[in-house]
Amino acid sequence: MESLFENWRPRASSFGYLLTNLPEKFTSDDVNKMNELLDEKISGVNANGNKTKWTDTKQSDVDKLKKKREGLDTLPDGAISKLEEIFDSIFWKRKKLLQNKYLEKGNINEEDSLELKSDVDCVSYWKNDEFFDNGYVCGTPDNVSDKIRDIKSNYEFDTFKRAELTTLYAWQIKAYLWLTSLKNGELVYALTNSPAHRIDAEKKSMWFSMGQPDYEEERWIIAASQLEMNHIFYIEKFKEDFPGFDLVNKNWRNIPNHMRIKCFDVTLQDEDIEHMIRRSNMCKKWLLDREEKEIELINSVKF
Repeated sequence: MESLFENWRPRASSFGYLLTNLPEKFTSDDVNKMNELLDEKISGVNANGNKTKWTDTKQSDVDKLKKKREGLDTLPDGAISKLEEIFDSIFWKRKKLLQNKYLEKGNINEEDSLELKSDVDCVSYWKNDEFFDNGYVCGTPDNVSDKIRDIKSNYEFDTFKRAELTTLYAWQIKAYLWLTSLKNGELVYALTNSPAHRIDAEKKSMWFSMGQPDYEEERWIIAASQLEMNHIFYIEKFKEDFPGFDLVNKNWRNIPNHMRIKCFDVTLQDEDIEHMIRRSNMCKKWLLDREEKEIELINSVKF
């Protein structure tokens, strides 16, 4: 029977989880440090000419430098934890349901965010629907044009203000660049209006947490107005998209388009591709080995 993982390859969106703790380059400083330690071990005299005792800590430093020099790579605990999830979802068809308000807005607002980016750059960016696969990684970039653009729609103003380029997102874009043979990418955070049903859900939750106040109470009006301000950043577009929505707030201040976009550049290097090929192969082998062990365990009990 063919393995369930014979044709497996990671998705670009989660590849970053499998690319942590990569081997570091062995630098000239590392060479000098290892030579000093090895000389000290043999002579019992350190670089300053003082007699010294060889310790387990110094031996550990030498071992780490040797591993770094040899470029040895092993799957870290975090990557293995992610592979456990992948294995369970494919082999046992059991996986966590990743559905929450943050993912929901990201999915719903993807085209709004691309439209906002288009308005700011005065260029039309179209949503890409093409699926790419090179045998090592696969995925569907948000936008493919002169460069790769991956769009993240922030939930609220504070998450937008704190948004940065994470290693997870950087590897996602690097994978897309490899898949599309492009060299430059851009992570785009966009602050777009929340959909009306999400604001209603937040209001309902807040109303219960406040003890179900009367809608005319000042404390409710203040709280509901603030909640709307936290989710609506351009009121004219919101009214256009959701005509007739019952808004509590009467005093609006729009955030200009160019202040609702944050961009981070990502480039692809040859060593990035080397890392992705190696880790993809390592992860596939881990899954194949795990499958073999799981089947052996299943067959170990005779009914």
